[in-house]
Amino acid sequence: MGSLPRLKIKDEIRYRKGSTCESENCKACKHFYPAFIIGVAVSATDASRRPYGDLKPDRCEIIGLRGGARYRVRPDYTCDRQEMGQRYQAYLDHLRGGTMTSMAAQVSGIEEAAHD
Repeated sequence: MGSLPRLKIKDEIRYRKGSTCESENCKACKHFYPAFIIGVAVSATDASRRPYGDLKPDRCEIIGLRGGARYRVRPDYTCDRQEMGQRYQAYLDHLRGGTMTSMAAQVSGIEEAAHD
């Protein structure tokens, strides 16, 4: 048995190793879906809910959300269709200690005051 062939879409969008700047990688893209577990079970010994079932690895909306190893994407890779998503922008805003919209409003207010 050999390995499966690479998906054609991965070649078309030039899916490749990413940059050391993580905002340019799949992790920051709006098309990126991080890994998650489907299903929960109730333990017989206690009523706590515990995860079980299938781990759905990282996926890309462009490459495909289907199951299988060929559709898996890595957060430290990138492609030509990468766009920064709202989730990562909110993370960056949190690190800065404010929101970009409030900062933009402050800057525009300063610019308007300078023109008056």
